[in-house]
Amino acid sequence: MKQSLHIQLELLFGKPCTAERLDLRPDIMMKTDLVTYWKNEQGEAILQEFDGREGYIYQLDLSLTSSIQLPLQVLAIDIHAMYALSTAAPLMLIDPVQQQCYPLADQRARFFYLPARIYHLQVPAARIQLFGFYFQPKLFRDNNERPFKFLHPLIHAHRNRQIQSLCSVDFKVGNTTKNYIEQLLRNVKKGDLDSEKYILDTVITLLQLARTEIYDEYERTSDPEELIRRCRQRIADQIRDSSQPVILKNIAKQLHVSFEHLCRIHKEQHKTTLLAYRDELLLDKIKGLLTSSSYSLSDISERCGFSDSNSLIRFFKKQTGTTPAQYRENLR
Repeated sequence: MKQSLHIQLELLFGKPCTAERLDLRPDIMMKTDLVTYWKNEQGEAILQEFDGREGYIYQLDLSLTSSIQLPLQVLAIDIHAMYALSTAAPLMLIDPVQQQCYPLADQRARFFYLPARIYHLQVPAARIQLFGFYFQPKLFRDNNERPFKFLHPLIHAHRNRQIQSLCSVDFKVGNTTKNYIEQLLRNVKKGDLDSEKYILDTVITLLQLARTEIYDEYERTSDPEELIRRCRQRIADQIRDSSQPVILKNIAKQLHVSFEHLCRIHKEQHKTTLLAYRDELLLDKIKGLLTSSSYSLSDISERCGFSDSNSLIRFFKKQTGTTPAQYRENLR
């Protein structure tokens, strides 16, 4: 991936130096030739970078005796993630064009949509560890961004080439996320094709972990009515928008509750089973498609998550007592 973020350490520290001149040592050294070392009266810095085909990652270690404003030059529109792994006081990403400030506290992270221009990162006098990566939103195709609601405004802004910067909610960097970041930094190796795939897989994993952290912090609920409302909404959304079968146990996992508990409280609230609710919505979708002569049974099977037409016919007959062909004939 072409580098589109330049952390302009040279504007504050001058020329880079050798590692031997620094007292600062990073916790993890990446296997990359893109490592630069910096030192002056303001402190020390180590920037490690890895240019992968599907994503660009970096680790910035700082030890500062005074606070600084670090220029960040963004050359192309990507989606950025920044993780403050360690900082004594919040970092602040500043967009001078919009006069907008985005805080980033210790062991917190955010995603950003950053149009091309110069930004500034306000960094306190302290020992700082900042991990970041950025990627092109073409990673999201065919509505596969739907589970990542926290990214929707950023993806929308990118697709419309908006000139305003945006950020997601901030979220905790949990232990699982820290472990994944450490694995990523230890395992990437320049020129290794396996590392290219590993970066893509790990970026996707970090997105999934961010979704979980955000859900736990902002969306998790112990209210049974709200839980079932979210459950039914997820089922309805998946049936409406996806051609994949809706697996109820996966819905329970997404909501961080047991499948048995979800089924029980759904039955208590709606006097019907969760399976019956799913099948009712699926049947409505099939009936809607049958009203159009442009869809064959094979087309409908594929759109509704059945393995073949025979599976669709068996399901439809069990639910209605008639076949899809008979139902379509009766509509005429």
